[in-house]
Amino acid sequence: MIEQATKLINDNQPIAAIALLTQHLAAHPADKMALTLRAVTLVQMGQAKEALADVDNLIALDPEALAHALLRADILAIDGQMEHAIAAYHSILTQKPTAGNVVLRLGTLLQQAKRWDEALSLYDNAIEQIADFAEAYMARGAVKHHLGNMLGAADDLRKALELKPELADSLQGSATSLDKKCR
Repeated sequence: MIEQATKLINDNQPIAAIALLTQHLAAHPADKMALTLRAVTLVQMGQAKEALADVDNLIALDPEALAHALLRADILAIDGQMEHAIAAYHSILTQKPTAGNVVLRLGTLLQQAKRWDEALSLYDNAIEQIADFAEAYMARGAVKHHLGNMLGAADDLRKALELKPELADSLQGSATSLDKKCR
């Protein structure tokens, strides 16, 4: 059944996939794979609120699974429920403070909310816990740049590129101008 639903999704027939998954879940309400696939498909269709119901069922079935909590936080962010998403990401970091992907997602939301000091503190803490977290150095550099700390931003950019040179591919033209301003 999961294979059939996946094929329907890949064939750009998400409504048929949702119908198949819904029918299956009526008979097997505890099927975590089906709940997850339906939730992800609903999000892709722009039905975040409906997807949250499936994720809440997943969390009820397996409250310790951080993957379900992360999916819930992601859906809240997609749905524009920023404060709830921020709280959900914080909750995950309380359980697993070295979850780098969660740090980056939370940091992005804090930056979008213009909560620059919180974002800076988040990245500082992440770097303390994960010394080779190149993406956190890069993100912290962006926050420092926004706050006017050009030298600190350039230092973080350099450190990020030392740790992970392939990050240079993701840079936009501003990095070289930033580096020149700091010399």
